[in-house]
Amino acid sequence: HPYHYYHSCVLAAPTGEIAAHYRKNNLWMHVDKAWATAGSEMATFDTEHGRVGLAICFDVHVMFERYRSESLWALLYPIAWVDQDAESWFSHDLPQRVAGSGFHVVGANWSIDCAADGKQWSGYGYSAVYASDGDVVARATTSIGSEIVYA
Repeated sequence: HPYHYYHSCVLAAPTGEIAAHYRKNNLWMHVDKAWATAGSEMATFDTEHGRVGLAICFDVHVMFERYRSESLWALLYPIAWVDQDAESWFSHDLPQRVAGSGFHVVGANWSIDCAADGKQWSGYGYSAVYASDGDVVARATTSIGSEIVYA
């Protein structure tokens, strides 16, 4: 068909203008490939703190390496993790990848509204800010409800 759909995110500047637009490069085979077209470009924007890049969820397997040459200060990384072992991923595996990247990572994972919702789903919670050495600088205190993580 003539239409292409992308799994995307945007970064808004303080003025409200779109500063960067990113299309997910590494589609997750279980869901994304059923509806989305893969992007191929990186997206960066220079802020007053340093250069930031954008990546989405399963991109972790390719984009950390691709961004290494971009002199990033931080990677803004929205996540929709759906794994039974989220604790291990967010406490061990992701920090290890961050430590090898050379930049900080702001990982925003999804959450649920009430505990009853957690019976059907797994992988929610664990939003965190990781220093470039992989240490957690700040982490969500709950996986239920909305929360802003400050670092």
